[in-house]
Amino acid sequence: MAYSCTLLLVCLILKVNQISIVAAAAAQGTERNPCGMDDWMEMKDRIYDLISSFPDAHRWPARLLQAGFHDCFVSGCDGSIAFELDRQENIRIDITVHFLKMVIDSTCVSLADALKLGMELSMELTGGPPLLCPLGTSDTTRAGPKGELPHETQNSTVIMNLFRRKGFTDEETLAGNYAGHSIGRFGAGAFAFTPTEDVYDNTFAKYCMNGNKSETQFHALPSDMKLAKDDANGIVAEFGRNMAKLDAAYASFMTKLCAM
Repeated sequence: MAYSCTLLLVCLILKVNQISIVAAAAAQGTERNPCGMDDWMEMKDRIYDLISSFPDAHRWPARLLQAGFHDCFVSGCDGSIAFELDRQENIRIDITVHFLKMVIDSTCVSLADALKLGMELSMELTGGPPLLCPLGTSDTTRAGPKGELPHETQNSTVIMNLFRRKGFTDEETLAGNYAGHSIGRFGAGAFAFTPTEDVYDNTFAKYCMNGNKSETQFHALPSDMKLAKDDANGIVAEFGRNMAKLDAAYASFMTKLCAM
């Protein structure tokens, strides 16, 4: 969807739609962040209402998930991504961030919290495990450090060590990769990871484990294939066989991510 179209559609709130309660580990409000439960629930509803009205609504859960990950993984969930949009890894994320900034304008909700609410919505709308993020975070006023995000050209050791340093287990890291890439697109939006880009499941883990090039409806990043090939403990293969295992590990990954 064109950026200008997004800006116009942001102004449309067509209905009030109740979604599951936004659980918050934070208190009802502080001097720095005066929001409370009602404010967060209303904001989550507003984000849902707006993205549901977009012509490409099915692509927004992945966009929200990606923006949240790129914010939280760098220096914690602090809204620093607003100052990092000129970085190569954040190309095309600017649309999502500007959208959220417009939605929260003149409200008490921080960008950091809006990004976490977006990740919760992404999980709900794609059928992922329930996610309840701690809310009440104030936004930072500066960019986070460079070089903190994984890159598709890195080898498995570099990627796994990057996540280990952030406190993730290997099982959580691989779940984050293969569950997260079961939705959405890459290559400037040209390629969908799976045929059902708006449905969370374990088909992407199966594909990367088998490496079946005849599956032309699937597309993987180089790092996706490397991580599966180098998985000596058979974690990715187990995710492909056992959806419950992937659910549990992915829930743990996302819970840690949004609490960073």
